[in-house]
Amino acid sequence: MKILPPVSYFIFIFFPAIQFGTIVAEGLIKFLITLGNGSHIYLDHVVQQIQCDNGKVGVKCLVNGTREVVFNGDCVLCTLPLGVLKRSVRNRNNAPLFHPELPFWKVDAINSIGFGNVNKIMLFFDKPFWENTRVFGQISDTMCATSRGEMFMFQAHRDKPVLIALVSGDSANALEEAPADIIVYKIMNFLSAVFGPICPKEV
Repeated sequence: MKILPPVSYFIFIFFPAIQFGTIVAEGLIKFLITLGNGSHIYLDHVVQQIQCDNGKVGVKCLVNGTREVVFNGDCVLCTLPLGVLKRSVRNRNNAPLFHPELPFWKVDAINSIGFGNVNKIMLFFDKPFWENTRVFGQISDTMCATSRGEMFMFQAHRDKPVLIALVSGDSANALEEAPADIIVYKIMNFLSAVFGPICPKEV
């Protein structure tokens, strides 16, 4: 029996076979629906504790905020978001607890992982000018924190004249407040510097 986490948790699934620029028809939700086919999916089950004892695991849940239930099995696939997982290993409230606690090396690894805001900007052109280049990027020439993650990577769509610019960290936060024409101006300046005269003047 596969037990999927409550709907209040996100499931991060990576598919290495999917190339950059691939668009999944009807969205990635299709993958989750397929994974759920034939499985028991329990809603309104909030995971309280993940127990491990003698090679077996138990997932203790609170149902509808009142009734406690435990699912037992040989193993559990934990798909907690990183922020929730960090709270879990620190034994904070509002996060599932591990019993016994995870070993130090696992806790240390979890605590050392960082995460933050990432925004995507999609640029639609009349035709591709990047030839066979699928992924390219830049490193900011300034140490300013708000510029470090600015348009650090571009991904080209496989079949359409579309570029996707990625912006992360403080730059992503600043981007959300910037006017669209300023964002486009910065991107086109960078693309012109990379591709020269074959880069169009406008997006």
